[in-house]
Amino acid sequence: MNTPSFFLKTFSISSAFFWGLSAMASSADHTVAFDNLGDSKQSEHLISGSPYVWPDSVPTSVEDRNIAFAKTVSLNYGQVQADATYTAEIVLSSDQEQRQVSISVDREEVNKDITIPPNSEKTVVVNIPKAATADGQFELSIIAGAKSTNAAVSSVRILSSSSTRLTACLPDFGLDTIQYTPIPINSGPDTIWSHSLNGTWKFLPKLPTEFPNTNLNHAWSDIEVPGQWYNQGHDIPKEQATAYLHQFKVPKAWKNRLIKLRFDAVFSDCEVYINGKSAGQHTGGFTPFELDITEATVQGLNTLALRVTSWSLADQMASASKYACHNLGGISRDVTLFSVPQVHLKDLFIRTDFDDQFQNATLGLDLDMSGSGKASLHLVDQDAKTIHKQAYSLQAGSNTLNIPVQQPEHWTPETPNLYTLKVTVDGATSSHPVGFREITTTKTQILVNGKPVTIRGINRHEAHPLRGRSLPKGLWEKDVFLFRDANVNLIRTCHYPPALHLGTASDQLGMWLEIEGPFCWENGPNNPSHRDLTVRQLAEMVKAWRNHPSVLYWSIANESSWGQNFIMASKVMRELDPTRPQTFNWMSQRLNIADEAQCELGNIHYPGFNGKPTAEKYTKRPLLFGEYAHLNAYNRRELITDPGLRDQWGYPLAEMWETMWNTSNITGGAIWSGIDDTFFIGDNLTLGYGAWGPLDPWRRPKPEYWHMKKVYSPVHVINRHHPKVTKNTLSIQIENRGDFLNFNQLEFNWQHGSQGGSLKPNIAPRDSGVITVTPPLGIRKGTPITLNVNHPLGYMIDRYVFPTTPKKEATTSVTHAAGKPIKSTTTSENITVTQEDASYTINRKTGSLSAKYGNHPVIQSGPFLLMTPLNNEGNTQMKGETKVFAPFHEIGSDGQSGTPTLQSTDTGVTIRVPMTYKEAEGAYTYTFRPGKQVSLSYDFTLKTNINPRQTGISFNLPSAFNELAWQRHGQWTYYPEDHIGRLNGTAKRHNAQAIDSIEIGPRQRPITSWSQDNNALGSNDFRSTKHHIRLARLSSSAASLRVVADQDGTHIQAMALENSTKASILGYSNAGCERFLRRLTGKNDQHLKAGKRLTGTIQFSVERNKP
Repeated sequence: MNTPSFFLKTFSISSAFFWGLSAMASSADHTVAFDNLGDSKQSEHLISGSPYVWPDSVPTSVEDRNIAFAKTVSLNYGQVQADATYTAEIVLSSDQEQRQVSISVDREEVNKDITIPPNSEKTVVVNIPKAATADGQFELSIIAGAKSTNAAVSSVRILSSSSTRLTACLPDFGLDTIQYTPIPINSGPDTIWSHSLNGTWKFLPKLPTEFPNTNLNHAWSDIEVPGQWYNQGHDIPKEQATAYLHQFKVPKAWKNRLIKLRFDAVFSDCEVYINGKSAGQHTGGFTPFELDITEATVQGLNTLALRVTSWSLADQMASASKYACHNLGGISRDVTLFSVPQVHLKDLFIRTDFDDQFQNATLGLDLDMSGSGKASLHLVDQDAKTIHKQAYSLQAGSNTLNIPVQQPEHWTPETPNLYTLKVTVDGATSSHPVGFREITTTKTQILVNGKPVTIRGINRHEAHPLRGRSLPKGLWEKDVFLFRDANVNLIRTCHYPPALHLGTASDQLGMWLEIEGPFCWENGPNNPSHRDLTVRQLAEMVKAWRNHPSVLYWSIANESSWGQNFIMASKVMRELDPTRPQTFNWMSQRLNIADEAQCELGNIHYPGFNGKPTAEKYTKRPLLFGEYAHLNAYNRRELITDPGLRDQWGYPLAEMWETMWNTSNITGGAIWSGIDDTFFIGDNLTLGYGAWGPLDPWRRPKPEYWHMKKVYSPVHVINRHHPKVTKNTLSIQIENRGDFLNFNQLEFNWQHGSQGGSLKPNIAPRDSGVITVTPPLGIRKGTPITLNVNHPLGYMIDRYVFPTTPKKEATTSVTHAAGKPIKSTTTSENITVTQEDASYTINRKTGSLSAKYGNHPVIQSGPFLLMTPLNNEGNTQMKGETKVFAPFHEIGSDGQSGTPTLQSTDTGVTIRVPMTYKEAEGAYTYTFRPGKQVSLSYDFTLKTNINPRQTGISFNLPSAFNELAWQRHGQWTYYPEDHIGRLNGTAKRHNAQAIDSIEIGPRQRPITSWSQDNNALGSNDFRSTKHHIRLARLSSSAASLRVVADQDGTHIQAMALENSTKASILGYSNAGCERFLRRLTGKNDQHLKAGKRLTGTIQFSVERNKP
């Protein structure tokens, strides 16, 4: 477009005179658009610029005090009449700064060097060039000069010789070039429409100068596609262009067909060449693109070459390589070569709508045809039964069909009834999933098929420990299986669209998806240079994903700044898909309403328990907690010391979920995060954010996985720890927290010893009731009743184990059995007490205890006063050589013993050992009575402040003590057999079959469960704190240290040291110092001050080991 002619007038006038202005245009001119740019309700044409109100110190008119400001303030107008003339009257203003701006129309500069003096306003009048109005719309931009902070525009009036009002419309982003042709299915060896080009390609880390006219004479290396080059041994500067080469054959059968090439993703900027000729370019690392290469190909052998650069503006806006701590460059997803007839289906948009009763539906189809022809439609259900079959005559271009469907089965995550639509045009048949569901929102709820849904979500990155963000075949299906089996009903695809395989798996298996745009920490939402790429990538996302029934809503971006680029993109997304709501995942922990006009769903990250009052005060739209209940991750030193932190996470998760469940307009949220974001490079590089998922990078469930499954379970038993038990009946108070299925549609099976049966409780979603189990032979006291609840699709929803003996009330004393008389001897060095076959010796100088059973040493030294403060040591991201953290298990320092005193009575012996530490001063008191049990009390006064993670005492035992057994009271009545938090269990110090691992897991694919991973301190199972024990035993082959507790609040941790085994008996143990999680757990801190007493009592004995 040539630079148009224009005229420009500038003048200063009063506001009253301006609003009556008519002399500047002919008397026939009409006001066809007016935007008061500081008021969002009066600036419908504004597409770039942020609202602002000048302070009173700026001497401008009241009417012009509202402005829009940005480096570029843009407005776009539609329904422009080509034969009319148009004039723009633009009111510019400035504060204390002198501003300089230029004006462009359709990105062609029509004036520059317009100066607005400080504290003034100026009106500029511009004729809109005829060349700009020929296509029915034009864009008007006011651009700040290089030395100006921004452009400030008060209002824009458009006058025209036509009276037709100008509509608000979006600029032409060239979105018609986004093409995802439905790929015909291969129906047999004689009817091949497509070929996968995945496999081994040739690769050069630096683009040769003669590229693309290159050959195999260069030192090409093999590289796997899909894949990232960094994970295949190529460390390449991010801005260095690389070369890919691959050869393919075009079959003779494809003659007279159109030939197309689909890349599901290339990271992040590339140009494609066929036989040395450019076929197209694409920027964006997570969205597919398609090229028509018909004219460039020949029958037989063809050469495909790509120039690929990892860094681009798309990478910057997504923070993608920054986030993953390595360059993500490469052809990271599938490559498909396919053909279609000359007349073919170019595009298809599937919509489903129900009647008011949600019984009968309409299947709406928008079909874009390359030419006029017949399309045969065949809709079948899950059993391949024909629902609709008919041929339609369609015209070239857009066609809309509305097909009535009588009483279709609904698609939901609980009932993934998936239909298949086959569309045949000129012998080419494409297959499309159809799920009948209708999505709407109210001020407080998301409704699917008229029913409110609660989002039991998880965040998920595309992550593999060896392949980075490029996943191997089958992993998407596995992830959906694993999360579905954990009662998750939505995956948020943070922070970019994933591979389309996830959509296929979610459609089939039943999982909502929140598809998120490829924007993370994008702080240039008003930057004009970011605009087109913002809009295009989100448009590509919607067009690629909108036919997946599993997509529940769109997320525009993650933790970014809101601005005009996103507002514009939201409008484009709405045009492409008006059937789904949108959300914007804010970084703020507080409610942000800047997106309220565009997004039906509000969103907060990590609100903590303050989320409830926030939600109760805000009732304009449903609220999502897009990220909440962050797993322990960055407190790496705590985690290496005590994996039991992962079991503790269940308590704050359950408390937070109950808060969310009981707040009407909190519609759910997504736990952060789903899968460990850990990448192992070579022998000793470890990159990424690390171990923040309920699944480790190898997809092994970690302890949090079971907690998530229990908290998200639709089967919520209110009295799970205290069921009502009579002679013949177990009564359970139960709530249906599902969204769609009545409990009588699930499989409830119970087992009591050799007796078993099934139940069909009639409890609708969001309702509650009482179910009873009545074994025909009565209830045998002491034998638990197990209740298994399974989904009709075959997976276990939940399992409960109910006691049939009432829980004993907690007491503060332990019963001591009668036994041999206690003997005590005192020498100048020691006090020795003999109790049964055990002997306890206290060194009178050091105060240290040693103990034996017979001739077998059990306690080597101790007790040590344990006062471990919270510790958040551990980098947020891992960016280099693998770091191994030392354990953090602090005990009192510089311990000095006073003189022990012994007191004998008829019932036993009491020994008091004074002890002074740098941090505290007090005493240990031993009480020996007939029997085996020893009571040890500690009472210390703190000399310093401490916010502890754990307090208690510890002993050192010989390293031969390599087995920990326990019985405990837990958060749940049942745990899997390999869960570190199981109620009864035995853990070995090390597992010979397990791979030694660091805090974030093993570098090689393991063959054992997560609980068996080893490090120098022991296996995860062995060294994890067991909370609320009733009984614990740390044993060698010959003897045991036995600890008993008859009330909650006693915990035990074992730890392997170089020449010993450490046993810590704790009176306090919390959920750790993960900084995000502390928004839920910090309220439980003790915050002990100097002068505060630290006290506790443990009951222990040394005994012969009993197999």
